[in-house]
Amino acid sequence: MLQPIVASQARKDFFHYLNLANQGQPVSIKGRNINPVIMLSQEEYEGWLETLEIFSNKNLSNSLQAGLKDVKKKNIVSQKQAEEFLGWAK
Repeated sequence: MLQPIVASQARKDFFHYLNLANQGQPVSIKGRNINPVIMLSQEEYEGWLETLEIFSNKNLSNSLQAGLKDVKKKNIVSQKQAEEFLGWAK
């Protein structure tokens, strides 16, 4: 769990915390009578949105889980083998 910093500290050292978030370290900020908020980089935020979208789609989620099971069973082929099977080989 992130340890929140108070808003006055975040305001004072805003660019420091902005750089931390931009480097992939989420920053939790709280204010008086305000629930904490999280500052993330745009890349991190978009990654979370994409993950949420994938796991919200039952077909996509099931397909991903099936693929992971295949990997665990070593039921995999190389990219070259897949391209040959699909007729994409040069």
